[in-house]
Amino acid sequence: MYRISSETNGICVFSYQNEFDDAVDFCTNGIQNEYLLYAYNPFVSGQGSLQLPSLHTPSYFYQKIPVAVEITVQDHGEPYDFRALNLTVTATNGEVLTIIVDRSRFVQFNGYFDEILGLGRDQDFELALDYNYSSANMEALEIRMSVNQPISTWPPYTYFN
Repeated sequence: MYRISSETNGICVFSYQNEFDDAVDFCTNGIQNEYLLYAYNPFVSGQGSLQLPSLHTPSYFYQKIPVAVEITVQDHGEPYDFRALNLTVTATNGEVLTIIVDRSRFVQFNGYFDEILGLGRDQDFELALDYNYSSANMEALEIRMSVNQPISTWPPYTYFN
């Protein structure tokens, strides 16, 4: 399932059995931001940093665009090896926004995280990912960004080997 969702720019959320209803609510609430702006599936292991493909926001009427960011931290159930990640979004004007996902801050963490960022319209953004896993096992992440208004492009697909 994870492979299919990743290769079609979808998102696959694993959940504890007692939190299944909440996971469904989170995913269906995401429909409010149904237009996919960015999709990338980095492969990581251990600790390190990656430069991700850049992002360009659409030219809407607003100064700031609400962008829904969704991240899954691995391609299997319970996140035993995941410790933390930082996704840094840097605008060409120098504005920096960071999403921090730290497993130690959650009582139960199912490997899915979402956040809304306010990004400037019609701008280029550089994205960087810092990650920390407790093992050298290769992990496939899903990073998705979506907006609530139509856009004229579709992010490229990422295929697994």
